Amino acid sequence: MLCHRVQTCGSEVILSDPSPSEKTPFFETWLQTCMPEESKTLNPDHPCFRMESGKVESLVALLNNATEIKLV
Repeated sequence: MLCHRVQTCGSEVILSDPSPSEKTPFFETWLQTCMPEESKTLNPDHPCFRMESGKVESLVALLNNATEIKLV
């Protein structure tokens, strides 16, 4: 839901004012480093863009085996 809101209205709708005493929430950190937006350049070397081949293979195997996916 938050990603859709950012895509339709822009990140300024979601981002809060910086507070020196508090940590930045996870979603705001992820949004600033990993969420593509118009006129925003992302760092391709950031860890959120690195894939682990074992996890990718596990996900593909899970998606190919429909009996293990529980649709709720």
